[in-house]
Amino acid sequence: MAAHLPDLWVAVRSSLRQVLDEVSVQQLLTGSLPAKVRRLNDVEDAWLPR
Repeated sequence: MAAHLPDLWVAVRSSLRQVLDEVSVQQLLTGSLPAKVRRLNDVEDAWLPR
């Protein structure tokens, strides 16, 4: 299990970058997030605690 942990963290970092690279500070301040980012909020369990 631990041997595969670096692969998991690289994938997490990559997905986080995909979102952060799409959003400017101006978009964040105005709430005009790109559609791709807004759609992630619409995933059925996105807001549920784990």
